[in-house]
Amino acid sequence: MRFPQRFKISLLRKIRPREMGEERLFFILTLITGVVSGIVAVSFHHLVEFTTQILGTNASFDQKAIIFGGIFVFISGFLTTRFFSFTQGSGIPQVRVALAVYNGKITLKQWLGKFITSFLSLSSGISLGREGPTVAITAGIGSSFGHLLSLPKRSIKSLVAVGSAGGLAAAFNTPIAAVIFTLEEIVGDLNGHKQLGPIVISSVLAAVVASMLHGDAPTFAGVVFKLNDHRELFFYLLIGIMAATIGPLWVKSILKLRQTSLKVFKGHRLTIIMVSFSLIALISQYNSDILGGGHHVINRTLLDNILSWKALSILLVLKFVCTTLCYSTSISGGLFMPTLFMGAMMGGLVGSLATFIAPEITAGVGAYALVGMGAFFAAVIRAPFTSIIIVFEMVHDYKIILPLMVANIAAYMLASRLHKGSIYENISEQDGVHLPTREDHEVLDNLLVEDAMVRNVKTIDARQTVKEAFREARDHPKVTGFPVLKYGQLFGIVSVYDLANEY
Repeated sequence: MRFPQRFKISLLRKIRPREMGEERLFFILTLITGVVSGIVAVSFHHLVEFTTQILGTNASFDQKAIIFGGIFVFISGFLTTRFFSFTQGSGIPQVRVALAVYNGKITLKQWLGKFITSFLSLSSGISLGREGPTVAITAGIGSSFGHLLSLPKRSIKSLVAVGSAGGLAAAFNTPIAAVIFTLEEIVGDLNGHKQLGPIVISSVLAAVVASMLHGDAPTFAGVVFKLNDHRELFFYLLIGIMAATIGPLWVKSILKLRQTSLKVFKGHRLTIIMVSFSLIALISQYNSDILGGGHHVINRTLLDNILSWKALSILLVLKFVCTTLCYSTSISGGLFMPTLFMGAMMGGLVGSLATFIAPEITAGVGAYALVGMGAFFAAVIRAPFTSIIIVFEMVHDYKIILPLMVANIAAYMLASRLHKGSIYENISEQDGVHLPTREDHEVLDNLLVEDAMVRNVKTIDARQTVKEAFREARDHPKVTGFPVLKYGQLFGIVSVYDLANEY
């Protein structure tokens, strides 16, 4: 979906006078994107919450919930598999691809499709979260603003990052973590000095808007942490080791099930989605706490309301299985909250062990659950700085930082040795897309053009039709752009993306 050229020209004349420079316009759009991201994130949250309460898909799966949940997930899966391939999964890998390959271009159709499919799928009660889709939606909003006002590509890419930070800040009420995650995971460079200012502004504005609309309480309120004895750090280190083991196992399980499902069902993704939903509905009859992201279950665990190690073990295993089933189908939904859920259950298990072995030096089970959330996040998402700050901001307790750092650093370092790449990178590579990593950025900083250039260049004749050019381009899948020659002279350059859009 494109904005009509006449509409864009008319709009530019009205709101972009000649004396307004590009930097000033970009600053104004940063402010607007931050505010809009906050409104959209909170609205999306309330819309999903309201619908799940009405349908009963957030607490227990009775006959009514199963019927309506099945209808919702079927429509979402149908739209995702037939019309909106961009809406698969959490959406964060697609945002990274948009930045790396398409200069930040996320169309109105793509992010609106993400909103619709995510609302439908999450309202059905599947074991996924809303935070990842929120980031993808608000990143698309930033991109659309940039394209609407014909900003240069570098500014559009910055607005994508601005929107991403605003969406996450509002979704979790964690503005600092949103800034770090955007630089660490979306932009892929913690040294992104030029983008830092706009990202911070957007994150703060979105958090302020979310506070006004949703309240300024931390995500998990009422949690009190205290390090009773430094010997307790051994148990927190154990949490990191467990996270480094279970995290990569979960990622490998998703990848394996994804691959197997496509072989068994021969590419019928909608069938895979409905089979997975049926299994989730069946499991929920045994324990409905696995439905949705699991915010209320995490909160109960942090407040020491779930003390049985058996209950914690069951929830960890069931969430592991259910989220693997859901995410392997590529249905629209995120991993943030399910990841924190499993981390909380895992940390709670270690807390139960610590309380049994050395009750005189240990804190409550809730403190270990809190640290487990960050460690598991670091092992799966591979954003170590974000994993520390996001947990701190969700409880507003600085005393948790030292145990968090011990567990998270151990989880990150060991998980990196056991399995390469984050879950986002692994899923994208399985789909044939290599997302830029931090190592890639370091290589590009030192790589010379003469070392990277292609000598045997495939060219396209300007007199060819788009159909003919597109067919030739498909024979060179590793090439993303082609020089266009007219009478043997360079006439321009065309990308595969441009050809596909015109074809």
